[in-house]
Amino acid sequence: MPPSRKITTTILNVSVCFLLVFISSSCKKGSNSPSTSNDVYVAGTLNGKATYWKNGNPVTLADSAQASGIVINNNDAYINGVKTTPDGEYTFAVYWKNGIMTNLGLGATSAIALVGTDLYITGSVLDSSGNYQAAFWKNGMLNVLGSGQAYGICTSGSDVYIAGVTILNNTVEATYWKNGIQLNLGYGVASSVTVQGGDVYVGGYANLNNSLSAGCYWKNGILDTVGSQADISDIKISGDNIYLAGYKWINGLMKAAYWKNKSSTILDEGYIATSLAVSGNDVYVTGFYPFPKPMALLWKNGNVVINANGNGSNANNMAVYTVAQDVVVVQH
Repeated sequence: MPPSRKITTTILNVSVCFLLVFISSSCKKGSNSPSTSNDVYVAGTLNGKATYWKNGNPVTLADSAQASGIVINNNDAYINGVKTTPDGEYTFAVYWKNGIMTNLGLGATSAIALVGTDLYITGSVLDSSGNYQAAFWKNGMLNVLGSGQAYGICTSGSDVYIAGVTILNNTVEATYWKNGIQLNLGYGVASSVTVQGGDVYVGGYANLNNSLSAGCYWKNGILDTVGSQADISDIKISGDNIYLAGYKWINGLMKAAYWKNKSSTILDEGYIATSLAVSGNDVYVTGFYPFPKPMALLWKNGNVVINANGNGSNANNMAVYTVAQDVVVVQH
């Protein structure tokens, strides 16, 4: 593929169903033992540098780069993102394993999943005409899905599910692919996907007949909305509960939010919630304030616990030029 132009990465969150990782121990959730603890990982960008945070402490990965997804396996950290040339002209799809970068070629990545020894990364590349092509990489090998962009990814058994959009004649449709077979969901965007009990859940937004966007999810292709003028970035299933993260407009103001079974919890004004993780009864949500200077936050059960500088909710100096895209909770 010739380097035709820079691929513009979006701030639409791209999440995977493997982001909530539990490491088994003898201490069970809800026991009287005080030894259970969580490590919280967030992937994003700090002052133009791809970064991830562990319990609020930043780890820099690369300059002129962005990190958009993270998965933890034992002591290994896998992060996907993009690396931009110094002149800002081209972007390369990349990932890091324990800080070591692998370049996948011209393109952009969205989400990451690790299944056994197989590493899956979604994203997009440009064809020879400069058009977006939805794609994924498996163990570094490129697979093109067709015109569009690929965002979230999930696997169930031997099946691989990818959420994204297809683009035809300037028309954007929410789409997911199962093992490369395309299923269109209607006008809108599919940003994330998860599977439970054979049911496929896709989060995103739908363009309704009145042209307003509605935050929504699809269950096995059937649309269910959570309100107009909203957008869903991430979807997770925990037990019988459906959790969504995103934002909604209230009286002309954009506010980060998350939903549990369609009941919303409003977070901070001006922020976009990009990802969530559920650990026991705790809900972790990450997001950022996009304009004019990006500032990242992490919420736990609706309360700010860490900003991207590692400061708590009482800190007055929030991190600037920071974007938080993904959150993982590892339980010990």
